[in-house]
Amino acid sequence: MEFARKYKVRTVRESLDEIAREEKYLVDRWILDNEKNPHYRIEYRTERDNYIQRGDAEYYALIDWTLPSKTYKYREIKISEDNFSDYCNTDNKYKLKRSSIIPIVKIGKENYWMLGSFADYEKTGNPILSDFAGSCEKSDLKNICPPISCAFRELHEEGKGLLDEIIQKAMTDYKNVACFEGISEKKGEKIFFLFVSLEYDDVKDIPSLFLETDRLDHNKHEKLGPIDFYKQTDVKKYRYRLAKNLTDFIGYLTL
Repeated sequence: MEFARKYKVRTVRESLDEIAREEKYLVDRWILDNEKNPHYRIEYRTERDNYIQRGDAEYYALIDWTLPSKTYKYREIKISEDNFSDYCNTDNKYKLKRSSIIPIVKIGKENYWMLGSFADYEKTGNPILSDFAGSCEKSDLKNICPPISCAFRELHEEGKGLLDEIIQKAMTDYKNVACFEGISEKKGEKIFFLFVSLEYDDVKDIPSLFLETDRLDHNKHEKLGPIDFYKQTDVKKYRYRLAKNLTDFIGYLTL
């Protein structure tokens, strides 16, 4: 029940029960139809079968995609010319697992996060939101700054290149960037979240451009779906509708 206390919900079971009913499409597409699902993970088959035998496939789907799989210890890193080399350094103690960019846009007096959603969930009306991120690759580690290399590569892939130049321009001023590092001692892993402040006029057309680009992309393979603006003060309320790395990080921000 630690998770329930941490996020101030009634109980994990009650909350999952409510959302599982709403997310039946998620279960059918990602769990039950596993033979056609390229993202289905072999190591979870035994656990999945146990859940289904108990009639808990819906619960498993939600736990698998939204609850944190591991707890990272986070800290904010102040990026400047003086500490840039320290931030970019990747020692052998921790494997660089993941790095992401989350655009922050001010609309009126409110800050909004630009996030995508898993493409297959868009029909549910309650998509699982995700940042522009993915696992870091060997090519990223050869770069002078692996966390940024990984983050930009994923931004390009997930965002279909629409945000590349805008983000690069904004990041030339370190004042526009907030960086958070997460470390898992148990797994020996390190992940990064890079928040980048953007002007609304520069990105207001991105959601519609993304949909049009996605429609014309006959070779699409990335999982990220429609992009939209989500009020910063409301993101934490999504709880079980955030991808697990975001769930884990939002928990840190809202403690």
